[in-house]
Amino acid sequence: MSRTLGDHSDLLLTNLFKRKISSVFGVNDRNAARCISTCLDSDPSVSIKPKVANITFSTVTSATGLPTIAAEPNKPRSSSHRKQDVQSAGNSNERSKADIVDVELASTVGGQRNCVQRVESLPSGAVLRVTTSDGAVFDVAQLQADRNFRYISGWSLPIFELSARYPTSLLSRLSYTIFHNTDLFRIFKISPVKFFNFFHSLESGYWDIPYHNSVHASDVLHACYYLTVHPVSLAFGATTSPDSPLPPPLPTALPLSHHFSNLELMALFTAAAMHDYDHPGRTNAFLVAVEDKKAILYNDRSVLENHHAAASWKLLSQQNNHFIENLDAAELKRFRYLVLEYILATDLKQHFEIIVSFTEKTNEMEMNNESDRLLVAKLIIKMADINSPTKPYDLHRKWTERICEEFYEQGDEEVKRGMPITCYMDRNDPGVAKLQDSFICHVVSPMATAMREAGLLPILPGLEEPEMIINLRHNHTKWLHELEQLEGQQNSSGHGSDRSGLNNGVIEEEEESNKTESSLDTLQSDVQKCRTKDDEYI
Repeated sequence: MSRTLGDHSDLLLTNLFKRKISSVFGVNDRNAARCISTCLDSDPSVSIKPKVANITFSTVTSATGLPTIAAEPNKPRSSSHRKQDVQSAGNSNERSKADIVDVELASTVGGQRNCVQRVESLPSGAVLRVTTSDGAVFDVAQLQADRNFRYISGWSLPIFELSARYPTSLLSRLSYTIFHNTDLFRIFKISPVKFFNFFHSLESGYWDIPYHNSVHASDVLHACYYLTVHPVSLAFGATTSPDSPLPPPLPTALPLSHHFSNLELMALFTAAAMHDYDHPGRTNAFLVAVEDKKAILYNDRSVLENHHAAASWKLLSQQNNHFIENLDAAELKRFRYLVLEYILATDLKQHFEIIVSFTEKTNEMEMNNESDRLLVAKLIIKMADINSPTKPYDLHRKWTERICEEFYEQGDEEVKRGMPITCYMDRNDPGVAKLQDSFICHVVSPMATAMREAGLLPILPGLEEPEMIINLRHNHTKWLHELEQLEGQQNSSGHGSDRSGLNNGVIEEEEESNKTESSLDTLQSDVQKCRTKDDEYI
């Protein structure tokens, strides 16, 4: 019989749940107790493990080849998975040849080796080792006990320290930890062998370049995890009739993972890991200008995003990497559709259109609507992709240094080719502070503001607003201060000043934050004003 948080009279259950919160979310016992208390006060019917919204998939396909989907959030995820559960129970001793070769269970008893496929079947004292097709070795038991990922749910995850510790396997390790924490291995009967085969091959396919590398992919994946596992109070989807004299009920704070189906959640995490695969460290505009073969292949449209999606899906389709093999035909089509949609949404050519579309329909959105969930998921991966200015300043500064160095490398190549140097890519005229001011004003702030007003950004205990917004305001202030210092130096040297990068966005200083930050008209006017300038360097 399942228990709910409403059964909190059982002190032992409460203590166990508090310990679980502490280990999963990386908070101390006091904050864990506060989380429990908040959940109890807000909705005593919410279960310990929030029910994930589900979708029933039919096998009928539309004219576009996509499965027809009927959103039924109160029904089981799909009959195919009930069938798979039964089949798994009846065939627990069956193993594929690849699993027998690549997965070794080193038992501490008698020195004998046996083969297993599921972590849950590990006997006490055993260690599961996965050897991938490219020779990498992952110790699953060690991964689960790795204290370096203890605070994975925190926004200040020390990503650069982790990348220094795991220079060739961070993305694989982080992906495993997130899939494990969200129970996706069990739900979708994922083979650890094929999982690690894919994610390590994916990780190896990222270039050793300053910014668009596997560390960035790991950072985006972590941001998607953060945005989906912390409770949020949605500002849309009220259940009260518009004609009712009663005020709408206060929203219950639940993580977005409660609203997404398991398939949608797995697609989001997978797309985050894939989204910049095989990135060459050059912009779409550069590839189009030099008539790169990828630009020709994709007709100059979302060149890199199409390449990331196509190349990484080709990698996933290889038999040894196909960790989604247990999806039925309709689920596989839906999974592919979602992954491609999420990756293509990261093209900043779509940035303003997606924000405007979301802002215009926010009040009418419902999380039990499949198309609305798709739009929210696009916002999540886009926010994750540009999250640097919302991180603590030291992390933000390191990311800034990396993207600038990658820009300078493109500028160097433009010089060699006799091309004009793209704005902000001349290492002899850097303009870092102006670049970041413009990026925050035109790109990050509109997205963060829209998500904050919709209640999509987590507000952690003890804070009055999202940590991401606090960091964004602080970082922007730092860049503005740096610009003022540069302006003072230019004035003292008699060179005058150039403030073309200032006061041309929608983010405001604290005392002006009430004036225009939520203005759709301002945002739409910025679309036309900033598109040409920003597309050159983003």
